[in-house]
Amino acid sequence: MDYWKNSNQKQRWLASALLDIEPRLNRVKGYRYLPQLRLALQREIQKRNVPVLEVEKEVAA
Repeated sequence: MDYWKNSNQKQRWLASALLDIEPRLNRVKGYRYLPQLRLALQREIQKRNVPVLEVEKEVAA
């Protein structure tokens, strides 16, 4: 039996699976501080003159 006939069907199965597991997902503790962590890491990288990959530059923009 082929349950994955097209993209629309895949999206419905994925949505169904996510709705099923949603009650068991946990929030990351300290998630509010992630932007501050990112800035601190960027400052440390610049301070140490660590080369940044092109992909990381695109993500940061």
